[in-house]
Amino acid sequence: MSARYVLNKTIRFVTAFLDESPAQSDVESTLRAVDDKFALFYYALAVDAGLSVDRAAARASAVLLQFASVQLADDLADGDCDYLKSPSRTGAGTQWLLQHLYNLAAIDLGVGVTVVAEASRDFVCAGAAQQVEIRTTAWDLSTARAMAVGLNARQHRAYFRLVLAQTPAEPAAAALGYDFGFALHVSGDRIKGDERWARLDASARQPLLAEARFAAARLLESEFASVRERAKWFEAVLARE
Repeated sequence: MSARYVLNKTIRFVTAFLDESPAQSDVESTLRAVDDKFALFYYALAVDAGLSVDRAAARASAVLLQFASVQLADDLADGDCDYLKSPSRTGAGTQWLLQHLYNLAAIDLGVGVTVVAEASRDFVCAGAAQQVEIRTTAWDLSTARAMAVGLNARQHRAYFRLVLAQTPAEPAAAALGYDFGFALHVSGDRIKGDERWARLDASARQPLLAEARFAAARLLESEFASVRERAKWFEAVLARE
């Protein structure tokens, strides 16, 4: 199953509410700007957890809508939104639409209000971290770690909660997602040379690396092949001298 399948399913869901309209076009453009690896990973995770193709695609579709909303907010803040026309005017409305489309998709999953509420609390934390990140000009270990936790550990914890709800893996979902997001954040910052990493001195980098390496090591012991595969990449990046 390809990421394109999940994307097309998501676009059909969007079109059912927006028909063929400028709003639908903006939402679709934003969804298409998301790296295919995101939808493919969460679809594979759902299948690994024993969900049917249709249920796995529905969960991947719901988290794709939320992730696209998050990515758009970040791109608007950084001035990187090159996939919408006049993003300073169209971006806010598109982000608003994506957020509410995610809400509808999350309700349709039927995973229960508690799971959706727990995920929402994590998303609030991620949004609050973004508001700190855009104001930060000096980076130390405390601030860098807070961003790893807020921007990605909590965000992916929410995705894992939603995708693994009502499966045998549900009790482990929060811890697994937290480790995934933390290792993803630090390895991503390191390989891209993000200023959150580049401005840290060696004494601050080492504890952050150590924590991310421990997270990646735990992921390598996961029962899910999809998680282990990504953890191998985290481990390789984090091991570089």
